[in-house]
Amino acid sequence: GCPRAGDTFVAECEGWEAAALALQCKAPLVAETATWEACRCTGRILREGGLPTIKLLDAGALASLVPETTAAQSMPSIPATTASLFPEGDAFASSSDVPVSTLEEYDALSLSDKARILLALPDPPRLPRPRRLRAEGPALLDDLLLPRVDEAARNEHALRAARRAGDWEEVRRLEERRSPRAEARERARRARERGEEE
Repeated sequence: GCPRAGDTFVAECEGWEAAALALQCKAPLVAETATWEACRCTGRILREGGLPTIKLLDAGALASLVPETTAAQSMPSIPATTASLFPEGDAFASSSDVPVSTLEEYDALSLSDKARILLALPDPPRLPRPRRLRAEGPALLDDLLLPRVDEAARNEHALRAARRAGDWEEVRRLEERRSPRAEARERARRARERGEEE
């Protein structure tokens, strides 16, 4: 049921969830003027078939909203809701279509890039909420994205993690699993580091 008058609850939720709860409980909905002005958009109620739905007429303004970042934040933030920021049909059909084939490319991805790739998949996973992502770190998105990237990049990521953990048995096993293409790429990387050309 609805909270009693005077009760205070703190819950992590999306803006639309807070608005729905306020409407259901007939509670006043309060927002800062600047936030209201930035998010305000017009809509039209459609009653086609079952439940009425609201079609946003000027939703483009919402896509331009970017959360503010401060120097105190240790990680870059992603938008609180990301599903509407990317056009439909920009999907990757399989792991080979995810545009990441090397560990260097994977490391260059920002949190927003990882979220964008995940949301563009034909069956996108549910992304962790921003608060959880800030608290637990980018490994949450890595766990969702790594199974979908090129096997060579996945193997190199696991190899690096095993080296950092000092698990030399796992390092040996992963090095044996390297594909010839990944092995050639690793030799080329080492040569570049030494300033040579192969």
